[in-house]
Amino acid sequence: MVPQSQRRHFERRLIMTLQSRLLLVLLSLLAVVLAVFCTVVYLLVRQNLQTDIDQFVLDKALLLGHAVNPVNPAWIRFEERAWRSPRFTPVGQTFDTNWQPVFVSQRLPAPILPSEQVKREAAHPSGIVHHDAVAPDGRRYRMATVTVNREGKFLCYAQIGVPLEGRDRPLRLLVGWLVSGSLITWIGAWVAAGYLVQQWRAPLAMLGETARRVRVQNLARQRLFAPSDVPELAQVAQAFNELLDQLDTAHKAQQRFVADASHELRTPLAIVRGEIEVALRRDRAALEYREILQSCREEIERLSRLTENLLALARADVGEARDRRERVDMGTVCREVCEQLGPLAAAKGVSLEVNASQTSETTGDRVALGQVVFNLVENAVRYTPAGERVTVATLSQGDEVQVTVADTGPGIPAEHLPHLFERFYRVDKARTRELGGAGLGLAIVRTLTEFHGGRVEVQSVLGQGTTFTVRLPRWPSASA
Repeated sequence: MVPQSQRRHFERRLIMTLQSRLLLVLLSLLAVVLAVFCTVVYLLVRQNLQTDIDQFVLDKALLLGHAVNPVNPAWIRFEERAWRSPRFTPVGQTFDTNWQPVFVSQRLPAPILPSEQVKREAAHPSGIVHHDAVAPDGRRYRMATVTVNREGKFLCYAQIGVPLEGRDRPLRLLVGWLVSGSLITWIGAWVAAGYLVQQWRAPLAMLGETARRVRVQNLARQRLFAPSDVPELAQVAQAFNELLDQLDTAHKAQQRFVADASHELRTPLAIVRGEIEVALRRDRAALEYREILQSCREEIERLSRLTENLLALARADVGEARDRRERVDMGTVCREVCEQLGPLAAAKGVSLEVNASQTSETTGDRVALGQVVFNLVENAVRYTPAGERVTVATLSQGDEVQVTVADTGPGIPAEHLPHLFERFYRVDKARTRELGGAGLGLAIVRTLTEFHGGRVEVQSVLGQGTTFTVRLPRWPSASA
């Protein structure tokens, strides 16, 4: 048995672990979403900035090409102040056909010499190249190179570039805002999720505390409660309460069963013990010993029958009847049972008739179904007065197979009919004990019938007789 303090500590750890895992999953998912969002925003802004810069340097490079003097390419009216924009400050330079500098902007301390790749791409018919370049002073530029031709004659290569600070500075600022915003959002979500999980945990802890107070002694009173605004926990509480109702019913039935079984076992044992004690008090004649032994044998037979019935109910409760399934003709079963009980009916002076000519097949355990019919027929024979009749019949109707056991006895009062199938219930306890019954036969009938997917019904009229009807699934329906 685990100590209560240790069990509570384990439950708290379990709840905290669940809370931590839930927070971890939510925050990890949020972190992934924020990372994807920031990456997409950064790439889109970077692409837009790059497109604006490339368009700006291309336009200025074309203007620089138009400003080249065909007579003297080194003389260019390049007014850097006039070509500036609010965001970019361009620099320009031109090269001859051998890529020797012809014109260099005053903002450049030295020409930015193009790479071999730029030279190859500039020789392409389109003659437009965008590329990054590094000035001799280490400053990075975004440049556009165009080929300038006049009337089919090559003049020069014109280049315009702008410092990449115009692109990198806004991107760094954007990264700072994105990281700060994501961090604030993540921390805010952490606090909010922690609060919501804590609010969700409170009714869960309350349910656990209430469940810990459930005992066998208070099964009928203790129930779980969950706030109506938490429908998920309300469903759990409802399911648990339904389980408690079933446990309470089963516990009461078990207590009643144990009490009745103890009473039924105690009486024959007391009789046997009394008979033996009387026999041992003094020496007796052989005839007296024979009578005592005969009385003990009757009580032992009653004990044996009661034990067999209890064992049959126990097997039915654990579902052993479901494990053996075969095709069973109830007509054949009824005829076999009537042959077994024929001597009992003859000794009682009761007429036992069988009407089972029609094939009535079901599926199930042949032994268990035979016991159902046996208990009903034996019960009818034992309680039917001499000179009356017991009729056993089978009928296939629709998807059902019906087995009826009818007698012309005194009948059963209406107030007893709803309780006939309860364990140890007897209409006339004195008469039942005289006939050797313990009130378990009909309980076994109902239990085994329900295990086979059927039901049992009873109709009785005082002074006219009683009819028991067992309804079972028909063979084709059961096989389907």
